[in-house]
Amino acid sequence: MKTLSTDSRVLNAFPALSLRNHQFSIEVELYRPGLVLLTLSGFLQGNRLSELAHFIATFQQNLLNSEGAYVMIVDASASAGIGLKAAQQILAKLRWGDSKQCLEVEYLSAPGILNPVIRMLFRLNPSKVPLRVHPSLASAISAAQNLLVSVRRTQTGELSEIPSGYRYEALTAHDYEDTEGNRHHFYLINEQIVFLRMERAIRTGNMLKMLSSQQTIGEELVLPPESPKYIIVDVSRIYQHDHLSRKSMLSVKEFFKSYSSPYTISFVVPPPRMRGILKTLNYLAPALGNHIVPVDSIAQALAAIHKRQPHHDDQTMPNSKRALRARVEQQQSRIKALQQEQTRFSELLSTVFTRLVLEPDFEPEIYQPEPHASQAHEEAVDMLNYVQMDMQDILNRLQNQIVIREEAEEKARSSDQVKSQFLANMSHEMRTPMNAILGFSQLILKRYPGQLPDPVQLYMERIQENGQQLLTLINDVLDLARIEAEEIEIQRIRVDMGLFLPQVLGQFESLRQGRMLKLKTPEPAPVIFTDEQKLRQILNNLLGNALKFTPVPGTIMLTLSEAADHYRIEVADTGIGIALEQQAQIFERFTQIEHAEQTRHRGTGLGLSISKSFAERMGYALAVRSEPGKGSVFSLVIPFSSSPA
Repeated sequence: MKTLSTDSRVLNAFPALSLRNHQFSIEVELYRPGLVLLTLSGFLQGNRLSELAHFIATFQQNLLNSEGAYVMIVDASASAGIGLKAAQQILAKLRWGDSKQCLEVEYLSAPGILNPVIRMLFRLNPSKVPLRVHPSLASAISAAQNLLVSVRRTQTGELSEIPSGYRYEALTAHDYEDTEGNRHHFYLINEQIVFLRMERAIRTGNMLKMLSSQQTIGEELVLPPESPKYIIVDVSRIYQHDHLSRKSMLSVKEFFKSYSSPYTISFVVPPPRMRGILKTLNYLAPALGNHIVPVDSIAQALAAIHKRQPHHDDQTMPNSKRALRARVEQQQSRIKALQQEQTRFSELLSTVFTRLVLEPDFEPEIYQPEPHASQAHEEAVDMLNYVQMDMQDILNRLQNQIVIREEAEEKARSSDQVKSQFLANMSHEMRTPMNAILGFSQLILKRYPGQLPDPVQLYMERIQENGQQLLTLINDVLDLARIEAEEIEIQRIRVDMGLFLPQVLGQFESLRQGRMLKLKTPEPAPVIFTDEQKLRQILNNLLGNALKFTPVPGTIMLTLSEAADHYRIEVADTGIGIALEQQAQIFERFTQIEHAEQTRHRGTGLGLSISKSFAERMGYALAVRSEPGKGSVFSLVIPFSSSPA
C-alpha cells in the first residue's frame, strides 16, 4: 500500500505552483497532507497548451519528489470552459501511464464542454487511476478524506483482511463510538458491497444506530435495476453482547417491524462461540432469516459474492428448466433495456442533426447520460457531445470562409484563384474534423479488438457508419461547389469494363440483404477510354439508390451493351418506381420525391444531380425510364466519339 506523505518538501512546493494569463489560470495547493487541490478558472485556448504542458511537467515532478501517495481534487467550478482546438489537442496527445502516487482523482463537475472532455480523456487514457465526478467541492473533499482514512487504516492493519484488488473508502459519517469504547465503522468495498466492522461489545443503543446506518447506506447505493447489493458484517472482534432486557428487546423488535433490508444477502463473520447473535437477530426479525449467511472470514464472503456476479453466471449453463427460464427472462430484460437506450439515443441524435440543419446559429447543447445508463450509452452521449463541438467548429469556420469569399469576390470577381483558394480551404476545414471523429472511433475499435461489450461495439460501428455518411455528404457538397465553379477536370484512362464493372457491383454485396445483384456484359467486355473515378461515382449513386428503394426480395441488374455508335450502361431494379411527372425533378439539386419508402431513406438530394453533371461534363447522357410499382431503369449512354479506344 502506498504511504501517505507529510514531507515538508510537498508543503513548501505546492503553494508557489501556479499558471496565470489573461484567459486561463491554474493553481495548485496542498489542501492537507495527502490531498492536492487543483483549481481551474477562465477559458483554455489551444494556443496556451504549451504553457499548460510545461506546468503539468513541473507539477508531476513535484509529486514525484514528494515520494508520497495523494488524492487529487480538480475544482473546475470557476472554469468558463475549454476551446474546441484545445480539447481536440488534449484528447489526441495528452496520455499518461499508471501513476504510482495518485490514488484517485475526485473531479468537480464544471459547466460547458469541459466535463464531457474530461470524461472522454479518462476513458481513452491507459491509466488505472479512477475518476469520480462530484456536484460540489465539499462532496469531493469529503470523498477524498474518506479514501485517505481507508488508506491510513489499511496501513495500520485495520483493513488487512480486505484484498488490495478492491477499491474501498471509509464512510466516516456513519462511524460510531460510545463512552465504553464500543464502536463500528462502515466502508464501501465497491459500488455493490458495504463492509461493517464492529468492535468490543454490542449494546442495544449502538445496535439500533448500526441498523439505521446500515439501512441508510444501502438505500443510497444507486445501481441499475436488478443489480444485487451485499453487506459483510464483521463482528469477530466482539467479545461480549447484550442479552437484551425485555425493554431493550421490545425496542429492537419495534425497529425491525419497519425495517426493510436493502441488501440481497447479509454475510456475517461471527466471533468464536458467539453465534447466538445470529439466533437473536432471526428471533427478532424472522424475515431476515433467509438473507443472513454466516461465513468464517471476509475473504470467504467476497468469494461467495464473486461467484454470484452476473458475468460469472452468464458463463455457466443453468442446471434446471426453472433457472434456464429465469436466465432467458433476465437476458430478455437486458436486451429490452439496451433497445430502449438505443431508441432514446437515436431520437437524441435525430434532434441534434435536425437542429444542425434548421438552426442558422447552431450552438451545442451538452447532454448528460441518463441515470443508471450502460457504459455504452454514456460513451455514445459523450461522443455525440464531441461531434456537436466539431460541427459547431465546422459551421463557424464555414461562416468565416463565406465572409472571406464575399470580400474576395467583391475585390476580384473574375479571379479564378479566389475560388480555388476558397474551395481548398473549405475542403480542409470540413474534412479534417470529420476525419478526427472517424479516427477516434476507429482508435477505440482497434485498441480493444474483441474486448468491447456488444452494445459498445454496436455504438462505435454506428459512429463509423454515420461518420462515413456525413463525410460522403461533405464530399457531395464540395463536388457541387466545384461543378458550379467549373473546376471539374476529366482525366481519361483506359478502363477494362470486364474488370471494372464486377468490382463496382461487388462493393454492394454486403448491403444487398436478400436482394439479388446481377451483372451482364458482352464477351469479351470492351475497353473504354474514360474518367474511371467519376464513372465509378455515377454507378455507385445509381446502384445505391436501387438498393435503397428495392424491397426484399428484389433484383438489381447492371448491364453493359454495345450499339452502332455508343455503349450503354443500365442499372435496372424491381423497386418502387418513379411517377412520370417526377422523373424530370430527380436530377435537380436538393430534390427528393415524396414517397412512403423515401421517408426511411433520407439523403441530400445531390447524388443524381452530381452524377448527371459528371456525365454531361464527360459527354455522356444520363436518363431514366420508370413506372410506379414496377421498378426503374437508369441508362448511361457513352458515345464512341467521347471515348476513343
